[in-house]
Amino acid sequence: LPLAGLFVTAYLQYRRGDQLDL
Repeated sequence: LPLAGLFVTAYLQYRRGDQLDL
């Protein structure tokens, strides 16, 4: 994943409060 994508994924996990399986 692009570096920006990693930040977006981490942000979504923080906001949602769960872990997203890629």
